[in-house]
Amino acid sequence: MWFLLFIQIIFSVSDNVYKMQWKDAEEQSWLVKMFDQSGGGNPYNINVFTQQIGGGLRQVRFFFSNIPASATDTTIGYSSDNGATWTDASAGLASPATITVPDGIEYVYRFIVNYADPLLDETFLIEELGVTEYLTPTGHPLDIFVVNNDPDKFQTIKAKQAVLRFHSNRSINLATFRKGEKWDDRFYVEIYKNSRIVMKGYPILDDMSEPFLDKRNEVNITMTDRLGTLKERELKDFDGTVPMNEKRLATIVAMALGKTGMNLPINVVSNLREEHCFRIGNCTFYAATSRITISDTNADGFFIAGHSYRFSGSAANNTNYLVTAVNTPFSWLTELIVSTPVVDEVNANCTIEDLTNAGN
Repeated sequence: MWFLLFIQIIFSVSDNVYKMQWKDAEEQSWLVKMFDQSGGGNPYNINVFTQQIGGGLRQVRFFFSNIPASATDTTIGYSSDNGATWTDASAGLASPATITVPDGIEYVYRFIVNYADPLLDETFLIEELGVTEYLTPTGHPLDIFVVNNDPDKFQTIKAKQAVLRFHSNRSINLATFRKGEKWDDRFYVEIYKNSRIVMKGYPILDDMSEPFLDKRNEVNITMTDRLGTLKERELKDFDGTVPMNEKRLATIVAMALGKTGMNLPINVVSNLREEHCFRIGNCTFYAATSRITISDTNADGFFIAGHSYRFSGSAANNTNYLVTAVNTPFSWLTELIVSTPVVDEVNANCTIEDLTNAGN
C-alpha cells in the first residue's frame, strides 16, 4: 500500500481576536479589534496587513523572510468561505507580496512556499479572525488624543495614544492582556470609525488597570502608535545594521518608522527643503539618443526618473534636464535618458543639482 505524504504547516496570525463595538452619542459606529499574535509555527515571519483603498476594495500585504534557497515560488490566496474555495496568485520570493480583495468580507488567507517537488510545499493558513471574543464597552469606551499638543509646527514627534475601556468577565480581564512571554508585542490593535481605520498600535502594559474587586470591573488599556518611543531607539537599517554611506531622506524616515513595528504608508507634506543638493561627476553627452552618462561611484539614489536636474560646468550642455529613465549598467556609471536634446560632449566635469526636491 502506498501512502501520499503531504506536508502542511498551519499558522494562525491571530489565535484570538477581541472585538468591541458601539455607537457614540452622534450615532457614529466604532469598532476596536485586538489581535493576539502569540501563535507559533511561523518560521518565515509571515505577517499580513490589510488596508482599505477605496472603491470597495482592500489591499492585503504579506510580509515574510527566511524563505529557503530551494524554494521556487510563493503563492498567496484568500477564501471567503473558511477555506472551502480559494483564490490564489503567484507572489514570487521578494517581500512584501500584495493582493487586492473586495472589502466588507472577513477572509481566511493562506501563504504557500512552493518547491520543485509539490509534495514539499508548505502551506500556512492565516486566519484573519481566529477565535473571536467580544468585549463589553463601558459608558465611555474610548479616548484618542495626541501626546504632544504643542502648536509648534517644528515639533518632530506628534505621538498618538488611545485609552480603551471595557467590562471584565470570568474569562476576559486584565490578566488576559498581560500573560505570556511575548506580551510586549503580543497584541496589535486597530480602531475603526464608520468602517474607516483611525489608529493602529500596541498596548502599553504599564498603563493597564483594573480595580481589585470581585464583581464585573472596568478594564483600562492604553495603546500607542509608538512614535514617542523612536527618539530613544538606535537608528538601524532594514537589515538591523547601522546605516552607512549616503541615504535618501525618505529612506531614513522609513528606517526610523519601521521601529514602531507597523507597516504603514508614509504621507509627507513639507515645504522645508535643503537649499542645495549637488553631485559632481564626469559626464558624457550623446545627442543621437538624448543620453547622458555620469561617472560617480556615490550616485546611488540621487538620480530619479521624473526629476529635473541642472547641469553646469560643461562646454555646451549647461541647462536643466527632465530625466525620463535611469539605468545603472555599472556601480560606477549612471545613464540618464532626458526629454530635451543634448549636444555631443565627452569628459565634462559637471556639477549637477536636483531641482525637483533639493535633496529630500
